[in-house]
Amino acid sequence: MSEPEGGPVFNEGTIFVFANIIRSTDTTRFDKVAAQDPASGQRLVFDRRIAVPPAQNQWDTITVWLFNATFTDGFTVEVQVNKADFDDQATAKTKAEKFAEAVGRLPKILRKELQTMTIHAGSELFGGGNNGLVIYTDQATTYEVTWKCLHEALAHELVHTSLDADHKDTQGKDSWTEAETEDGVSVSTYSEVDPEEDLAESFVPYIGVRYRPDRVSDTNKDKALGKILHRIAYFDAQNFDMSPLPPRVGPPAIV
Repeated sequence: MSEPEGGPVFNEGTIFVFANIIRSTDTTRFDKVAAQDPASGQRLVFDRRIAVPPAQNQWDTITVWLFNATFTDGFTVEVQVNKADFDDQATAKTKAEKFAEAVGRLPKILRKELQTMTIHAGSELFGGGNNGLVIYTDQATTYEVTWKCLHEALAHELVHTSLDADHKDTQGKDSWTEAETEDGVSVSTYSEVDPEEDLAESFVPYIGVRYRPDRVSDTNKDKALGKILHRIAYFDAQNFDMSPLPPRVGPPAIV
């Protein structure tokens, strides 16, 4: 896409710009976590800590604690907690509950393709895709405590899991690619470097300006609504199920 003078709209990843728009006090659709029988087993999981590039080689079959996380809107997700990192089942269950509860605060559409959540220790970046979500607990603490963006980071990755395949590469009239072209600008420095991140980088600002505008600065609202309005209009037109977020603020964008 062409770049206007001044470069990307936001000078860092949007999870940081729109931090704390979803909070631990917000409604969650999480119901409970229950141990599977047997309580542990072997699973093929992705782990960035495997220092063998490229990414397709960072998969390994390991022993994990196994739980089912259920949500009140009908979803069930298998939670796999790395047993080498967390050797106590009770601790593993606490981790599973924490992150399943957080995921339950996110829009329902982001769980559409989610089948597994894998939880490791460590400070690697989260990951999304392949019907899964990969979480590192030390990195989660940094997101939650230092940057106040745990939910936003989870949302970003779940866009890769549940939305990319159906939207990211669409072409033609009223497509995502058309919206990118019409806006003519990268959303963030992150998506400028890696355009594959554009949909995920755009969805977090969308949540902010459409569903939690009271938690977004006027400056950032004006930037989003002024410079990525075609992307926002695209999301509006999809009529995604965004529960348990509050109702959308304002009518659908028309561009």
